[in-house]
Amino acid sequence: MWLVLSLAAALFTSLTDVLGKKVIGRSGAYVVVWGMNFFAMPFLFVAVCAQPAPVLGPIFWAVLMVQGVLVVIASVLYFKAIEASDLSLTVPMLTFTSLFLLVTSPLMLGEFPNFLGLWGILLIVVG
Repeated sequence: MWLVLSLAAALFTSLTDVLGKKVIGRSGAYVVVWGMNFFAMPFLFVAVCAQPAPVLGPIFWAVLMVQGVLVVIASVLYFKAIEASDLSLTVPMLTFTSLFLLVTSPLMLGEFPNFLGLWGILLIVVG
């Protein structure tokens, strides 16, 4: 099942970039980011309601607000980059995210991938 879900995630992520590039010329980056999040909301609401409510710590809402602002800024900048350049130049830059996680994950979480994980990251970056 994980293979099907991961392939579907890759397919829909690439479709997001392609459709965003197609629509962004007419609407602008802000409208594309807003629409992307607005139309995802019903699915996310169903997913949240399907799970039992977790216990939330006192700092949860502050972290949620900061993270939400950062995601909106990153999304707008990402789609502005897609608008300004070809997809073949902007989208491959995202593969370097896994390399950045090799530095930040040990610092923040104390986690580091094993040999197979490192091999997978190498395949992602090279691919």
